[in-house]
Amino acid sequence: IAALSEGYELVLQILSLSDHASGGQNPRIALSWLAGHGLRRAGLRADENREAVRQMTKAMADRACDRLRYAAGDRMLARPEMRPLGWLIVLCAGYLNLLRRGKFDPFAKSMQVPVYRRQFWLMRAMLWRGGLSRGL
Repeated sequence: IAALSEGYELVLQILSLSDHASGGQNPRIALSWLAGHGLRRAGLRADENREAVRQMTKAMADRACDRLRYAAGDRMLARPEMRPLGWLIVLCAGYLNLLRRGKFDPFAKSMQVPVYRRQFWLMRAMLWRGGLSRGL
């Protein structure tokens, strides 16, 4: 549960920042803001440290993806009452895996392939509809 909570906390942070920063239309703004916020706390300027922002975004994705993958074991998918949550975790991990493989650049004008955008919005809708934004 602790690993699951930690992974979801980061996903929800990204999603809520996306809504706040762009009216729910562009998750890259949220990721840039989140990474830039970390740089500002370290006394650096995001616009002068684009590579650092990319590295921080990737590090956040790595951490959350590992946590979610650890939490989404076969046991969860095998139990009928846990299956919806298990598939949701797999979907989140899949989205975050796009980040860690560099398929999502916070400085790109848009996501490179439309299916990634659809996966993001499906994940967001499932999180909100399932009430997971209020915690586990």
